[in-house]
Order: sequence, then structure tokens, then C-alpha cells
Amino acid sequence: MATLLLSGAQVAKGSVVWGSFDDSRINYASGPLNGSAHVRLRGIIEANGGVVAAGTPTLTTEYLEGVDVFYTSLLDWDTGVLSGTEQAALQQWVADGGTLIVTADLQPMEGYESFTSVYGVTDYHNVSSSDTCHSVASHMITAGADTFGAAAHISFLCGPDALVVGADLDGNNFIAVLEPGTGFDVGGRVLVLGDHNIFTDEYINGFQNTTLASNIAAWAAVPEPATLALLGLGTVGLLRRRRARKRGLGGPAHVQGSRPDGASPNGASSR
Repeated sequence: MATLLLSGAQVAKGSVVWGSFDDSRINYASGPLNGSAHVRLRGIIEANGGVVAAGTPTLTTEYLEGVDVFYTSLLDWDTGVLSGTEQAALQQWVADGGTLIVTADLQPMEGYESFTSVYGVTDYHNVSSSDTCHSVASHMITAGADTFGAAAHISFLCGPDALVVGADLDGNNFIAVLEPGTGFDVGGRVLVLGDHNIFTDEYINGFQNTTLASNIAAWAAVPEPATLALLGLGTVGLLRRRRARKRGLGGPAHVQGSRPDGASPNGASSR
């Protein structure tokens, strides 16, 4: 099998590459996807045929061409909002078939808006309700995961081309998926969740968070035609082909280490 060099390791061609920001854009030092707060999540990604690339300080066309999935984690209050140039690069990447996973949180809500408002996911807001959320629609993302949650979470509004698959006990949106099978015809896929903590090492073993994370990693690894076939939703919108991906991102794919003493996985100022 042909291999491609990614972050100092031999990666099989066709592996799903996950990207994220580095710690200059994340609220706490261990919070990037390749940071020490996400060791268990990286293991789940790898078990589903994925690899984690080095983080980036800036969303560029060149970086996004090297990844299949972009994962936000907890954005930094000061640096989390995308610039206009970054938004343009991200939107073109999604149009070309990229999968965007937004794990929104209590801060900075305008940062998450800068990722998703163009797709009709807006009005991120704090909710005073139970930390427990549950599945509200049948989808491979929530299969076998009836309850999930961690700490305080946020909610959001979304348009008719989004399928809400998770909500809190008060009915506030918690997980929404946008893909061709839900009427999202942009080209790629977007998944929005109302908390980032559920996939950090401190909380991923709570409720059925591990099952939810495994489902998301499997969903991200399935090409869109196969996803629609699994859902039994036909073949509408399957003519778009992903562009050839560039590989060879620099930096380590995994960063080992522990959290700073006393640091919570959501950062000192995130709650």
C-alpha cells in the first residue's frame, strides 16, 4: 500500500486526517486535539482509521488541503474568531468535501459563530438546564448513545438543512448534523455540539460519551456516499468528488504530557 509521510510517521494513503488549531488559538495549553487533554479521543480516532495532524495557528488553504476533518476544541477568548481570509478558506474546504466538527462552549460564542453562521447555525447561547443530554433522532452518530454530557453546556439555532440528533432535557439543541442526507448541499459535512468537555479525558468516560465519540470518528471516516447508504437516504448529491488531498504536514501527530497542575480540561476561565 502506498504511504504518505504525515507528522513524522508513515500514514496509509486514504487514512482520514484530523486537523485542529494549535494552542495559540485554544483556551488552554493541553486543549488542542493533539494536546494532553485529548489522549483518549485520539485513541478512538486512531481505532477508526484516523490520524491526528499537527495543529495550526492559522486556517489556510494549504493546511486544510492536508486534512479531511477539522476539530475546533475550546477556542481562545481573544484569538478564537476566524478572520475573513480564514472563513473563506474554511468555506471553500467544506464545499470541496471537508468535514467540520465544532465543539462549541461557553466562550467565545462569537468564535463558533464565525465557523458556522454561513451554514445557518447561529445564536450560540448559555442554557440553564441539566448537564445530561440525550438522543432525539436516529443517526449513526447517536447509535447506542442514549445519554451524554459533561459540564454546563450551550445551545444554538440551526436551519432546515440540519438534523438535530441530540438535545438536553429541556429540549435545547445540543448536537446537529448537516450533510447531504439532511438537505445540506454545500458539498461537505458539518457537525455541531454544545460542549467540548465531553471528549476530554476527564469526561469522556462519563455517560455514553465514549460511544458518542466512537460514532463520530466512524462517521468522519465514512465517505459521504457510504454514509448515505448506511442511512438509506439514496444517492442524491453524490456527484461531487473530493479533491486530491495534499499530505506532509509538519510537526508531531501526538503530543504526550500531562495537564498543568490544577488546570481543568476546560481552562481556568471557561466556566
